[in-house]
Amino acid sequence: MIGNVRFNWVKTRSAWQDMEYRRAKRAQFIKDDIARMEATNATFSNVFQNRISQSSNIAAEAALKRVNADAKAKMLENAKQIEDAQVLLETTQKTVDATASTSVNTVI
Repeated sequence: MIGNVRFNWVKTRSAWQDMEYRRAKRAQFIKDDIARMEATNATFSNVFQNRISQSSNIAAEAALKRVNADAKAKMLENAKQIEDAQVLLETTQKTVDATASTSVNTVI
C-alpha cells in the first residue's frame, strides 16, 4: 500500500477556486494586453507625429533658404544698380566739369 499513500503536502485548489484563479489570470492578461496595445499605439503615434514635424521643418528650412537666396540676389542686383548709377554720375560730372572749363576758356 505504499504506492497509494498521499501526503497532501501541496494543497490543491477546489474546482471553483481553480476556475476563479484562471478567470482572474485571463482578466489580468487582457488588461496587460490592452495596456501594451495602447502603449504601442501611443509610440507609433508619436513616431509618426515626429516624422511629420521633421518633414515640415525640412520643408520650412528649404523654403527659408530659397527666400534668403532670392533676397540676396535681389540685394546684389540693387547694389550693382547703385554702383552703376554712381559710376554714371561720376562720369557725367567729369563731362560737365570738362565742358564747363572748356566753355569758360573759350569765352575768355
